Amino acid sequence: MNVRRFAGLVLLLVISVTPASPSNGYTFFAIEVDFPSFKDDLFGCAVTDLNDEGLIVGGCNDLARNSQVRGFLYDGRRFTEIDFSHVRTRSSGVALQSGVADTFLSARSVYQATFWAQPAALHSIRPSVNGVTPQSINNQAHVTGWYNDGTRLRGFLKKNGRVFGLTFPNSQLTEATGINDFDQVVGDYEDQNVFHGFSYEGGIYTTIDFPGATDTGAMGVNNLGQIVGCYSLCSRGFLYNPQTAGFTSVDFPGAVATQALDINDHGQIAGIYHDGIRLRGFLYDQNDFTTIEAPGAILTSISGINNFGQVTGFYGIESSPGVFEIRAFVATP
Repeated sequence: MNVRRFAGLVLLLVISVTPASPSNGYTFFAIEVDFPSFKDDLFGCAVTDLNDEGLIVGGCNDLARNSQVRGFLYDGRRFTEIDFSHVRTRSSGVALQSGVADTFLSARSVYQATFWAQPAALHSIRPSVNGVTPQSINNQAHVTGWYNDGTRLRGFLKKNGRVFGLTFPNSQLTEATGINDFDQVVGDYEDQNVFHGFSYEGGIYTTIDFPGATDTGAMGVNNLGQIVGCYSLCSRGFLYNPQTAGFTSVDFPGAVATQALDINDHGQIAGIYHDGIRLRGFLYDQNDFTTIEAPGAILTSISGINNFGQVTGFYGIESSPGVFEIRAFVATP
């Protein structure tokens, strides 16, 4: 293994797809996923990514399993739980509060959540992050994400029925968040309590650090090898161009925080920003930013984009006074 440095189980599930009215040129399709149960055990569901063939991946927290994250893949006909036998998920013995669990499910990684949670809280909660969390899928239906092996978080690459563990050498944790059609995987790792981005390809790990930043995380990669992510406690976005080995900041004008989370082959970047009032999704296309929000939502989080410009994520609504719901979605331009 080399290191470089530069600055399933098939389950019958129920799905309800409800088209909403267009927002900024996008039509939102809310997706409700439920494992057969007499109890409403799932909460905080999110669609994390989709490929050009329409395959989607995501996950839900399962209250009946101590808030363990249950990952899924949907092919338009049925759902398949993304799981693998060698994973030893750790049970904390205490169920996570829904707000805390939603933070980790909605974020692509622990690093991305650092802007929304106190670092001390992250270190105390981290051992309780359970289950398999799929984050990205390419056009060969290869899936990447991360899981808890019982001692720490590790990345994985699942392809052709086989699962490959991804662990940056000597790291405290490794999280895989993006993959392209060449099986180049990007993500983040923690070393001596500091987060760094990484790229993995052909057995070689490469550290990705935004110049001058104290911490960095890579989130998405396209087939040109362009990488997006965030730095400075994941409060500022960036684009890395491998042809020039140059970094460009991606910051929504006037935002308190911007997180660039995925990029397609047309160079369109999808992510989220916070304007000091609420969380909103965005599309960055040829130097232009467009806000993307689900109709009636109090927050909209976008995590994935494919080459047709479809985006994925979750949004929150106040379904009744004082009652809030998180809904997974796919939105089409």
